[in-house]
Amino acid sequence: MIRMNMRKFHLLFYLTLLPIVSSAQDRIGYSYDAAGNRVKREIVMPVPKAMAKQQTFAADGQTFTDMLRDHTVKIYPNPTEGGLQVSISGLTGTDKCSLGVYTSQGAQVLTENARTGHVDINISNQPAGVYLLRITINNHSTTWKIIKK
Repeated sequence: MIRMNMRKFHLLFYLTLLPIVSSAQDRIGYSYDAAGNRVKREIVMPVPKAMAKQQTFAADGQTFTDMLRDHTVKIYPNPTEGGLQVSISGLTGTDKCSLGVYTSQGAQVLTENARTGHVDINISNQPAGVYLLRITINNHSTTWKIIKK
Protein backbone atom coordinates (compact mmCIF):
# COMPACT_ATOMS: atom_id res chain seq x y z
CA MET A 1 0.00 0.00 0.00
CA ILE A 2 2.76 2.44 0.89
CA ARG A 3 4.67 1.40 -2.25
CA MET A 4 1.62 2.17 -4.41
CA ASN A 5 1.16 5.59 -2.76
CA MET A 6 4.83 6.42 -3.39
CA ARG A 7 4.43 5.54 -7.08
CA LYS A 8 1.41 7.82 -7.35
CA PHE A 9 3.29 10.55 -5.54
CA HIS A 10 6.27 10.28 -7.91
CA LEU A 11 3.99 10.22 -10.94
CA LEU A 12 2.10 13.32 -9.79
CA PHE A 13 5.34 15.05 -8.86
CA TYR A 14 6.87 14.51 -12.33
CA LEU A 15 3.65 15.46 -14.10
CA THR A 16 3.58 18.68 -12.11
CA LEU A 17 7.19 19.48 -13.03
CA LEU A 18 6.74 18.73 -16.74
CA PRO A 19 5.25 22.15 -17.72
CA ILE A 20 7.91 23.99 -15.71
CA VAL A 21 10.81 22.06 -17.24
CA SER A 22 9.47 22.24 -20.79
CA SER A 23 8.94 26.01 -20.61
CA ALA A 24 12.52 26.49 -19.44
CA GLN A 25 13.95 24.91 -22.59
CA ASP A 26 15.99 27.13 -24.91
CA ARG A 27 15.19 27.55 -28.57
CA ILE A 28 17.48 26.09 -31.21
CA GLY A 29 18.37 28.33 -34.15
CA TYR A 30 19.78 27.30 -37.50
CA SER A 31 21.91 29.20 -40.03
CA TYR A 32 22.04 28.39 -43.72
CA ASP A 33 24.42 29.27 -46.55
CA ALA A 34 23.38 30.69 -49.94
CA ALA A 35 22.78 27.19 -51.36
CA GLY A 36 20.38 26.32 -48.54
CA ASN A 37 22.74 24.01 -46.63
CA ARG A 38 22.58 24.17 -42.86
CA VAL A 39 25.95 25.43 -41.63
CA LYS A 40 25.29 26.14 -37.97
CA ARG A 41 23.02 25.00 -35.15
CA GLU A 42 23.00 27.01 -31.94
CA ILE A 43 20.99 27.41 -28.77
CA VAL A 44 19.24 30.78 -28.68
CA MET A 45 18.79 31.96 -25.13
CA PRO A 46 16.53 34.90 -24.27
CA VAL A 47 18.39 38.09 -23.43
CA PRO A 48 17.33 39.99 -20.30
CA LYS A 49 15.76 43.35 -21.11
CA ALA A 50 18.67 45.17 -19.46
CA MET A 51 21.10 43.58 -21.94
CA ALA A 52 18.85 43.64 -25.00
CA LYS A 53 20.09 45.27 -28.17
CA GLN A 54 18.59 48.70 -28.60
CA GLN A 55 18.97 50.10 -32.09
CA THR A 56 18.09 53.70 -32.91
CA PHE A 57 18.60 55.96 -35.87
CA ALA A 58 18.88 59.71 -36.30
CA ALA A 59 16.23 61.86 -37.94
CA ASP A 60 18.38 62.28 -41.07
CA GLY A 61 18.09 58.52 -41.63
CA GLN A 62 21.83 58.14 -42.06
CA THR A 63 23.24 57.52 -38.57
CA PHE A 64 22.48 54.32 -36.66
CA THR A 65 23.37 53.51 -33.05
CA ASP A 66 23.38 50.17 -31.26
CA MET A 67 24.42 48.83 -27.85
CA LEU A 68 26.62 45.74 -27.89
CA ARG A 69 27.15 44.81 -24.26
CA ASP A 70 29.13 47.76 -22.77
CA HIS A 71 29.95 49.34 -26.13
CA THR A 72 28.00 51.88 -28.14
CA VAL A 73 28.30 51.25 -31.88
CA LYS A 74 27.54 54.09 -34.29
CA ILE A 75 27.43 53.55 -38.08
CA TYR A 76 27.09 56.28 -40.67
CA PRO A 77 26.16 57.07 -43.41
CA ASN A 78 23.72 54.38 -44.41
CA PRO A 79 22.88 54.24 -47.31
CA THR A 80 26.41 54.95 -48.48
CA GLU A 81 28.25 55.73 -51.68
CA GLY A 82 31.04 53.40 -50.55
CA GLY A 83 32.64 54.98 -47.47
CA LEU A 84 31.27 53.86 -44.13
CA GLN A 85 32.39 55.05 -40.71
CA VAL A 86 32.06 52.85 -37.64
CA SER A 87 32.53 54.37 -34.20
CA ILE A 88 32.74 52.11 -31.13
CA SER A 89 32.82 53.75 -27.72
CA GLY A 90 34.38 52.07 -24.72
CA LEU A 91 36.79 49.93 -26.77
CA THR A 92 39.94 49.15 -24.76
CA GLY A 93 43.25 47.63 -25.78
CA THR A 94 42.23 44.26 -24.33
CA ASP A 95 39.02 44.04 -26.37
CA LYS A 96 39.08 41.88 -29.50
CA CYS A 97 37.06 43.63 -32.17
CA SER A 98 36.62 42.55 -35.78
CA LEU A 99 34.41 43.82 -38.59
CA GLY A 100 33.37 41.85 -41.64
CA VAL A 101 31.40 42.93 -44.70
CA TYR A 102 29.46 40.25 -46.57
CA THR A 103 27.31 40.17 -49.69
CA SER A 104 23.68 39.13 -49.38
CA GLN A 105 24.78 35.69 -50.65
CA GLY A 106 27.25 35.36 -47.76
CA ALA A 107 30.55 35.97 -49.59
CA GLN A 108 33.05 37.90 -47.48
CA VAL A 109 34.05 41.17 -49.13
CA LEU A 110 36.16 42.80 -46.42
CA THR A 111 37.52 42.09 -42.96
CA GLU A 112 39.07 44.52 -40.48
CA ASN A 113 40.44 44.28 -36.96
CA ALA A 114 39.63 47.38 -34.91
CA ARG A 115 42.31 48.58 -32.57
CA THR A 116 40.76 51.99 -31.91
CA GLY A 117 37.22 53.20 -31.48
CA HIS A 118 36.96 54.49 -35.05
CA VAL A 119 37.12 52.40 -38.25
CA ASP A 120 36.68 53.59 -41.85
CA ILE A 121 35.33 50.96 -44.22
CA ASN A 122 35.59 51.40 -47.96
CA ILE A 123 33.34 49.30 -50.21
CA SER A 124 33.39 51.74 -53.12
CA ASN A 125 34.94 49.03 -55.35
CA GLN A 126 31.87 46.82 -54.78
CA PRO A 127 28.71 47.00 -56.92
CA ALA A 128 25.58 48.72 -55.60
CA GLY A 129 23.41 46.51 -53.44
CA VAL A 130 22.73 45.27 -49.93
CA TYR A 131 25.61 44.15 -47.72
CA LEU A 132 25.84 42.82 -44.17
CA LEU A 133 28.26 44.31 -41.66
CA ARG A 134 29.06 41.99 -38.77
CA ILE A 135 30.77 43.53 -35.75
CA THR A 136 32.21 41.14 -33.17
CA ILE A 137 33.54 42.39 -29.83
CA ASN A 138 34.85 39.76 -27.41
CA ASN A 139 32.77 36.96 -29.03
CA HIS A 140 29.53 39.03 -28.97
CA SER A 141 28.21 40.03 -32.38
CA THR A 142 25.77 42.36 -34.02
CA THR A 143 24.83 42.43 -37.69
CA TRP A 144 23.83 45.47 -39.74
CA LYS A 145 22.26 45.84 -43.15
CA ILE A 146 24.29 48.27 -45.26
CA ILE A 147 22.92 49.72 -48.50
CA LYS A 148 25.44 50.83 -51.11
CA LYS A 149 24.07 53.18 -53.75
